[in-house]
Amino acid sequence: MNIDPGVLTGVAGAVLATISLIYARSQVHAQRRQVEEMQRQTDELRRAQHFETSHTLMKDAIAARQAWVAHFRKEWAPPMILERPLELLDGNWEVLFRVRTYVEQLQEMFFARKADLVADDHWRAMHWLMRGFFGPEIDRIIFEGFVEMGWVTPEFAKVGREFAASGIWKDPLNRIQPIHGGREPS
Repeated sequence: MNIDPGVLTGVAGAVLATISLIYARSQVHAQRRQVEEMQRQTDELRRAQHFETSHTLMKDAIAARQAWVAHFRKEWAPPMILERPLELLDGNWEVLFRVRTYVEQLQEMFFARKADLVADDHWRAMHWLMRGFFGPEIDRIIFEGFVEMGWVTPEFAKVGREFAASGIWKDPLNRIQPIHGGREPS
């Protein structure tokens, strides 16, 4: 049996074309996996940057507030406005400003989360900080004093009041489910 060289060349060409097509297709799949891996790594890097940003914001804000409080003079504050919180804290200005620093950090984290600078896991952990603050009645009363003094923004005052009343920690980005578990509603 004698095979025509043209047919043999055609069959060999078809086989090579099929092999080339299979190879090209496997290369496309490999490139797609590489692109997906690069996207995953980019997402991880973005999350790590969010984590670092939120951590740095918290650390710097706390340091700045503590530096300022160290030089605060009692006569700078209007006594009538601070009367109730100071009464609850036995007139201890240092404790009052430590509580204020804490509340301001909670407020900063809220606004950083709204700007998508706080990682989801950090936002979940914030629930425990808020729960710890709004648990005791004295803290809720002091918070209301801070609201009256304008030491917190109206938006954060609303968030704090809602959390104190319901015990439900909500994500301003609505990316994670609300966390239940605060005190019993009053």
